Amino acid sequence: MVTPIRLDDIFYSSHTLSIENTDLTVTLDNGLRDNKVEKASLHSHPVFELQAVLHADMMLDLAGRESIRLCEHDLCLIPPDTYHGVRPLSDTERITLRFSCERNAAEGCADLYRRFHGLTEVTVLRSAREFIPLLLSIRAEILSPRTAGDALMRAYLTELFVHLFRALNSVSETPSANPLSESDDENARYNKIELLMQWRMAEIFREQDLAEVLGLSVRQTSRVMQRIFGMSFRKKLLEIRMHRAAELLLTTDGAVDQIGAAVGYTSPSGFHVAFCKAFGCTPGEYRESNTASNFKSRT
Repeated sequence: MVTPIRLDDIFYSSHTLSIENTDLTVTLDNGLRDNKVEKASLHSHPVFELQAVLHADMMLDLAGRESIRLCEHDLCLIPPDTYHGVRPLSDTERITLRFSCERNAAEGCADLYRRFHGLTEVTVLRSAREFIPLLLSIRAEILSPRTAGDALMRAYLTELFVHLFRALNSVSETPSANPLSESDDENARYNKIELLMQWRMAEIFREQDLAEVLGLSVRQTSRVMQRIFGMSFRKKLLEIRMHRAAELLLTTDGAVDQIGAAVGYTSPSGFHVAFCKAFGCTPGEYRESNTASNFKSRT
């Protein structure tokens, strides 16, 4: 059976801070509390994800690319919309947080904003030990809130991102520009569309519904989808549903029909057809083959 996820179980707080003319919104969720690394299938987020390895090593799997081994005290920055998964190599522990950034109206250089939104590939900072105490302080504060906790949290986060920005500037290889960040409006729409589709995939969610949220016509929304994602609304929603279904097949013991319903399919046959078209096998075959391969990799 697929157990519904309660927001209170995974979400603690969100904090906004400004550094020069860049506003950062940082989401603090169960990535701060649940440090034990369990195998996770490929998934993506509409925002940046920062991972720090506290203990032992793990593998970061990437869609269509070679996996990256992350060692103890490594820091890893994963750009938005990057399909990734993790595999612990022993009793791995990590700490994670997620964030987005937008340019504000303040005067000054926009290097920080451009630096983050220029990242199109996963960036790894090796032996980044200086970040670990800060991340542990953030975790301690969010789990045991005290007087003036919000102010202290913003101070910790500001220090963290200043150090992160400086570390990224020291990386010699400069990534190519991200075409999705050519304008703040486009970036905001990108994040909003991803979030809406992920949260409403189990519902009847139409392009007209998205258009109303964006304040656009259906025709304009169709053009936005092609420009930002390079695909139609229907194909993007299908992609999100299929990746979520694949994740549920490998991480839960829910019946196939229940998983189909959890990602928005009222017809079991419709889910089977869509899944077969996306992955080249039935949901049951996908679960069986991946479970078998995972078992072999552990023995």
